[in-house]
Amino acid sequence: LMAPHPETVDVVGKWLALHGLAEENITQSSADDWVTIRVPVGLAEEMLTTVSKEYHPSYSLPEILHDHVNLIQPTTMFASFKAFKSTLHWTNHTRPTDSSPSGSTITGPAGNQVDASCNSMITILCLRQLYN
Repeated sequence: LMAPHPETVDVVGKWLALHGLAEENITQSSADDWVTIRVPVGLAEEMLTTVSKEYHPSYSLPEILHDHVNLIQPTTMFASFKAFKSTLHWTNHTRPTDSSPSGSTITGPAGNQVDASCNSMITILCLRQLYN
């Protein structure tokens, strides 16, 4: 992705400041190509000239922003973000590499030869072999 033109950063920053948003209310992506703000619904409605209490498939921005803002999304979001956890499931089965002779293969769904260990565990090698 490309960083926005300095004029874009300036115009959008002034528009946000016009609505009382200070730098501490604004989070920018590391490439400065994405801005995240959290505002009360009433202020978002004012800024986007819309009403969130009813379904309206549109919003409005001042014309000066039209060449600088590509997307306002999501205008409403009620999610809470949680970190995902990795889950490992251990079985009592012997490891396929221990029980399969070295280099043994099976026929994959596309008719290609796939390492026999792919029957019971997925590795990067298995994914490469299965999906080419």
